[in-house]
Amino acid sequence: MKNNKERRLDNPSLKKILLTLGLVLIILTSYFGGYFTYRAMMGSSQKTVDDVMSIMDRVGFVYDPELDDYVALEKDKIAKLIAGSFLDGYSAYYTQEEYQAYLESRSGDNKGFGITMLNANTSSEEQGTNVIYGVKINSPAHHAGLQTGDVIVGASYQTETEKVNQTFTNGKQLKTFLDSVEQDVSVDFTIKRKGQVLPSPVSVVKSEYSTSFVTYSDDQVAMFFAPEYKQIIHNEEQAKQTIMEVPLSQLTDEQKLPVTLGDNDAYIKLDQFSGDAAYQFGAAMEYMLDTEEGRGKTDLILDLRGNGGGDMEILLQVASYLINKGDFTTVAIATEKLSSEGDMIDAKYNVKRFNVTTARFDERLRKITILADQNTASASECLIGAMIYYGSDTQPFTKENLILSKSMDKDGNPQYVTYGKGIMQTTYRLDSGGALKLTTAKLLWPDKTTCIHKKGITTDISENMVDDNIQALTRAVQILSN
Repeated sequence: MKNNKERRLDNPSLKKILLTLGLVLIILTSYFGGYFTYRAMMGSSQKTVDDVMSIMDRVGFVYDPELDDYVALEKDKIAKLIAGSFLDGYSAYYTQEEYQAYLESRSGDNKGFGITMLNANTSSEEQGTNVIYGVKINSPAHHAGLQTGDVIVGASYQTETEKVNQTFTNGKQLKTFLDSVEQDVSVDFTIKRKGQVLPSPVSVVKSEYSTSFVTYSDDQVAMFFAPEYKQIIHNEEQAKQTIMEVPLSQLTDEQKLPVTLGDNDAYIKLDQFSGDAAYQFGAAMEYMLDTEEGRGKTDLILDLRGNGGGDMEILLQVASYLINKGDFTTVAIATEKLSSEGDMIDAKYNVKRFNVTTARFDERLRKITILADQNTASASECLIGAMIYYGSDTQPFTKENLILSKSMDKDGNPQYVTYGKGIMQTTYRLDSGGALKLTTAKLLWPDKTTCIHKKGITTDISENMVDDNIQALTRAVQILSN
């Protein structure tokens, strides 16, 4: 005979209920057990941030008395606020969209006009300037003929319903307009050049393009790279297929170098160490030195002015063309000191060397002079530092060949020095699709002691301290002629 308990369990409906409750209990135990384990394993900082984010996420908004309105507590804004509160100025939080744009920009893939302005994001009364500060090579603006120094005084374009016209008196207005234009729309820009408004507007289509990180000039031709948008360059041979050669006779006076180069001289400008810059640089060096299919030039003016750095691996590839160590197959560019744990002041460090392990130096390269300025930073300073360190009578570059352009210090005094960035950042991808860039290392020159952070690179040679572009190039030609 079954007792009452056994009879109750024979009930099919009751069995289903108990089974369901058991599964729910298992799930809840697993969830909360995992949660509490997760909380227990957290560091104190992570717990605090997790608690703050949880409350903000639950509340969802705050009241802003200055705006007299409710403001949503968006996760990206919260993350930026937290990151900005305790990270240095080189670190940053990127939203998913910002990180994707950052990756495309670093790869050389861009969407837009290819125009840059100075201080367009400033909140000062001047609000920046509507003078074109730079035109990216191979961009729509470049192919349309816009030039550095042009003043954009107006613009217009046609939508499906209306004609949009706007005039500009500052950079803030211009940037807002450029950002508002839809992709693949053609805009007619009214341009003032050398104080005179051009008789016809310049039409530029906002579109996709790939940057030419390297440009070349000598006494007869100019050259840049014109890869198609998102064309993947894997080596120098592929980069050579995108070379765009232009005779100097087809360039305007503004597009030409302002001085005449010597018969053996070539000028190469490297804008940044990103994307396929190393392959473009390698192809440019071969184009310069080769006597059969290239230009047969032996003396190089390397322009690193405005080059704010980039990726260390690309730096190593570029350096392999410029430093000749004879029988040495490994050349140290820099070391980094990595904090492993603890407070930064008392931290123990791991030291990592960045080495050039592939010899690409061409013995036909006779002499190098480098142009630098206050915007020459980071990887560019690493490259200059290594070339100075290895510089000797057997090398194509010595410190005496470094030319520095004038800038002003905070007190208005002239100075001749590079930027002074001797630290390195690492970017970490987040599960959200965004990223967090953190300063993780201090960079040292190959001597393992010299760090130029907040110091920069200087010169003791007065003739190598120049005031403008003409003086810089004139001095470079003079050095190469000796």
